[in-house]
Amino acid sequence: MNIIWSAQARGDLRAIRNFIARDSEHYARLQIERLLVRVEQTAGMPSKGHPVHEFIESDLRKSTKAATESSTAFRMSSFKW
Repeated sequence: MNIIWSAQARGDLRAIRNFIARDSEHYARLQIERLLVRVEQTAGMPSKGHPVHEFIESDLRKSTKAATESSTAFRMSSFKW
């Protein structure tokens, strides 16, 4: 399965890294690694995601990690089997 990153998603990832790196390069790297692992896990089981209630008619889904309350949104049609 391929993960297709939008330009906005790549920019957001860079912005997150740059924001955290202002305080700590180490923690910026760790957080980006965590996010990338999360995306890869989601790619392995995309049907585990929940529909985004604001866009119930679309194929947009999200995966939430309870411990940090962080969410990863993704579009099912982006996944190539």
